[in-house]
Amino acid sequence: MNQDQRIKESKFRIPVECAVLVIVGLAPVLWFQEGSLLLAEDFHLPKTFEVLKRYFYAWNDSINLGFTTFDFFQAILFFFLQSLISAFDFSLHTTQKLLFIFWFTAPGLSFYYFLHTILPRHILHNGALAGSLFYMTTTALIPIWQGFNIANLTGYVFGPLLLALFIRMMDGKLDYLKGAAAFGLMSFIASPVGTNAPFLLVFSIPFILYSLFKVIIPLIDREYRIALNLLVKSMGFAFIFILVNTFWLIPLFNTVFTTGSENTSPFSLQTASNWLGGVSQRTSLLNVVRQQGMWTWTQGHGSASIFDLYDPYSVIFLENPFFIVFSFLLPVLAFLAPFIRPRIDKAGFFSLLALVSIFGSSGSHLPTGPFYLLLTKILPFLWMVRSPWYKFSFLTSISFGVLLAITIGYIASRFQNPEIKSSISKILFSNLQYVIFIFLLVYTSPFLRGEIFPSDEARNVLPTNHLKIPEYVWDAADFMEKNDEMGRVLSLPGFSHSHGNQWGYYGVEGILYQISRINILMQKPPHRYINELYFAFNQRQAGKFLKIAKLMGINHVLYEGDAINKIAPHLTIDHEENRKFLKSLDDVEVVKNFGKWTLYKVQSSNESF
Repeated sequence: MNQDQRIKESKFRIPVECAVLVIVGLAPVLWFQEGSLLLAEDFHLPKTFEVLKRYFYAWNDSINLGFTTFDFFQAILFFFLQSLISAFDFSLHTTQKLLFIFWFTAPGLSFYYFLHTILPRHILHNGALAGSLFYMTTTALIPIWQGFNIANLTGYVFGPLLLALFIRMMDGKLDYLKGAAAFGLMSFIASPVGTNAPFLLVFSIPFILYSLFKVIIPLIDREYRIALNLLVKSMGFAFIFILVNTFWLIPLFNTVFTTGSENTSPFSLQTASNWLGGVSQRTSLLNVVRQQGMWTWTQGHGSASIFDLYDPYSVIFLENPFFIVFSFLLPVLAFLAPFIRPRIDKAGFFSLLALVSIFGSSGSHLPTGPFYLLLTKILPFLWMVRSPWYKFSFLTSISFGVLLAITIGYIASRFQNPEIKSSISKILFSNLQYVIFIFLLVYTSPFLRGEIFPSDEARNVLPTNHLKIPEYVWDAADFMEKNDEMGRVLSLPGFSHSHGNQWGYYGVEGILYQISRINILMQKPPHRYINELYFAFNQRQAGKFLKIAKLMGINHVLYEGDAINKIAPHLTIDHEENRKFLKSLDDVEVVKNFGKWTLYKVQSSNESF
């Protein structure tokens, strides 16, 4: 093949391979049932621009008596994309589907670009597609998708792009000023990574490690000026990241430093230690290198007669021979990369990163667990990483993606040598990338088909992930939003932790908070006075209930007659008795019925908080 043919093939290869990744990225279309939304307790439904406005202020009065929202500043750009799509008047179902397609496709394309910046051409042409597919469909992404985790999804998309800029700058292949400007802009767009402080800590490791990697080598050779120059450049990039993200880093640092030592804090050492043992049950070295550290794969909920496995799809990974063999093949291929001769640049660094990530992902699990627990007491803020596998597996995905591309690309390029006689083995190995690509599609098929969101038929106890919002809910939200005199609305009947409805909704916040701008008060602990209000309602203490309600400025009560107690479904809610109690109150009257929901007006009072 002459040089012109090679150039032509190269130009043709890139758009075709990107198109293939985009086609795979359409997989979320298969995740949805007709007309339904996808829901998990940790993620919110797409936001409109009106709802997004809440996050531009440090105080949010949309829930209860209000709360500070500076912890959400870094999520603004993540929600902005949702609002932008919503502005085209798509249905909530279509909007969510488009969002899922974007966040599923973008990691593959960003990683494909990343490989193009660090790999030699002969490796790139024969391994980039397989490495990118691994990165965008790795099993480590399954729990991220099940919670639609803002920080992790953003990290998977922008981590490779930022790392590409950083590596090129440190390698002297990118003008420093241009690189710094691009890095600053990209890190600002990637600010949603900061919604999870422990993940942000892990996210920074490749940059720190590569800086050390590049600085130590000239130090060993006593080239101190080169080492100092590289150190200054890396520190400059760190300063740029901090500067452009100051708007959310300062509130984040304030949260960590002011509450980190308290046992009640989500960042506390005691909380982290208590949590670590449970989530490290399946993080053995064998499971971690195969990207199978999810504790939910062998756990379930409910009694023996109505037992629900948290992740029913996991059975095929644990029992099917092909899935078991292939799960071992991937790390074997990855760890062959540093032994390739002549040595491929970057194989050493990403092998080191893989070892760091595997150690971190194992958490407190033996045999490395005791050393990890020791490091949580020595290294600053490492104790914040309460779920090590869910955070460090991001680094495993990056390092394995690169190492797989190197090994697969090297083997394929060697068998493309015209001196090797044509045979079945030559055909197989010269096209190894496409063989692995097909095997990866089969291996990740439960993920691609959407089995990570179990169907209604697969559930006996646990709530469904497929949600259809009744029309009367939209009618109620629309009516209240158009009523200028709504004020604060009390949501009843309320229960101790998670909100649930018969038609499938559940979460720590009521559905109205997610789809409207209504000022809603709900039982979302800890809050002493709100708990007192709900206690008075449940105990039928009419005087106390009305007094607290009026003091809190509650103008209306929305009674959800389809509410269930998701935490304890066996504890039925007596809707009939609750409605009788509301009807008996002199200062409360019915405004309008919306299906199983009823809106009541509460006579105002001059007293208030």
